Amino acid sequence: MNFKERKPFFIQMGTIVAILVAFMAFNPVNAQDRENVAEEDTTVYTKEEIDVLPEYPGGDEARIKHLINNLEYPKYAREVGLEGRVEIGFIVEKDGSMSNFTAIKSVHPILDEESLRVIKLMPKWIPGKKDGKTVRVQWQIPITFTLSDGDERVIPQKGKKRKK
Repeated sequence: MNFKERKPFFIQMGTIVAILVAFMAFNPVNAQDRENVAEEDTTVYTKEEIDVLPEYPGGDEARIKHLINNLEYPKYAREVGLEGRVEIGFIVEKDGSMSNFTAIKSVHPILDEESLRVIKLMPKWIPGKKDGKTVRVQWQIPITFTLSDGDERVIPQKGKKRKK
């Protein structure tokens, strides 16, 4: 094999190497930056640690309206008179989506499930910011279940004592 026959192979390899070098040189993220990005992606801040709090689109009034319009008092909970405050925790992601839903304070599994269902129906939030950058923020919302006097319910009572 002479040089003329090998030339296309060397030219091809040289072109591939040049493309790889150019890609690596102009790629704005180097190995150290990738490590920093990975750390930032997993950091979850609390509301005390950030500059701008996450916000439900339309503000608190819109959030409360969403809860009122979508919350359904579970039939069993109404019948047995379950009342109380459930606190649902979640993470508002950098893009405003929500993840990692959990009942932080529970009253009863039925009320927890309904609270989680309604929170998961929420649209994307306006994300929180720290130092001008959007960040992941741990957030929680309380949902109070209260029965009014007009609600039908069966109040559990103690059994009657037998006469001897």
